[in-house]
Amino acid sequence: MFDDGAVVHVGHTRGKNLKFEWTFTHQGIAIRSEKGKIYVYSGAELAGVLMWLYCSFGQTPFPLANNLELLEQGAEQNGFGLALYSVKRQNAFVQAATYLALVLESLGIFEHIKGSPIQWTLKIDSKKGFSSLLDRLKG
Repeated sequence: MFDDGAVVHVGHTRGKNLKFEWTFTHQGIAIRSEKGKIYVYSGAELAGVLMWLYCSFGQTPFPLANNLELLEQGAEQNGFGLALYSVKRQNAFVQAATYLALVLESLGIFEHIKGSPIQWTLKIDSKKGFSSLLDRLKG
């Protein structure tokens, strides 16, 4: 996946400046954390997450909101973490939310909104609507 000649991109998280790598695979997007843990998000899963965000927020800002304990209790606020958890109820799927958000930002799907807590908006082309987000997933 990361060693098969594919183009590997390097990113750093905003808060802790943790290094991570990501690449496109035949499955979708793969992310390798600084500690070597690999997270894979299929195209269908990503489309589901983006649709959830689009239906819930449109073009208004949304937070990271990926506290696993609150998600499991059903007490986390609506946001990126809840979108991920709604598509796939696995902790590992949500744990890399910070990395994935930065990948989606670099692909022009998310736009970072300065301030605290960290927030994004969906960068939707007004002429193409939701399909403009899916087009950018293809790399």
